[in-house]
Amino acid sequence: MRKLLILLLLPLLFLGCADSDSEIPVMKIVGVFMGGDEEETNYANKFSELPDLQVGDEVDIVFTLNGNGDDLKSFIVVNDNAAIKTIMFFLGDEISLEFSELNEGKAVFVDGVNDTWVTVKAKIVAPITEEQVLSFHLFSKAPEGAKAQLTFRASQSNK
Repeated sequence: MRKLLILLLLPLLFLGCADSDSEIPVMKIVGVFMGGDEEETNYANKFSELPDLQVGDEVDIVFTLNGNGDDLKSFIVVNDNAAIKTIMFFLGDEISLEFSELNEGKAVFVDGVNDTWVTVKAKIVAPITEEQVLSFHLFSKAPEGAKAQLTFRASQSNK
């Protein structure tokens, strides 16, 4: 009977620990540019039209990040692709250099940042022979984070 009671009360405990006032943070891709030239075509709303990528090509991915009423905690780029090298760019002193590992795709925000932007530069360093996925994660005080993914398709000349 005790085990049953504990099993019934456990979900209530977890609900009590969640910050019910926190909303999921908002991450929006507002720009996808080839070669770093923002005067060129913005592929943010038509990523499927991005030209085939070759070794040496660079793609700038511009995000707006919003904590949706809460301070931002971290922004993470997950890149398990040997063919793509990524680097993040922030303006100002919104990230903690002490806790961030920018070379590993992790940025931790200082207290008080609830709205900012970031540019992720993706450089093709090897031929893309199959689809490559970059994942982006944004966390605030909310129990859940925001996630976005971009899939780079294989170049027809590399298949």
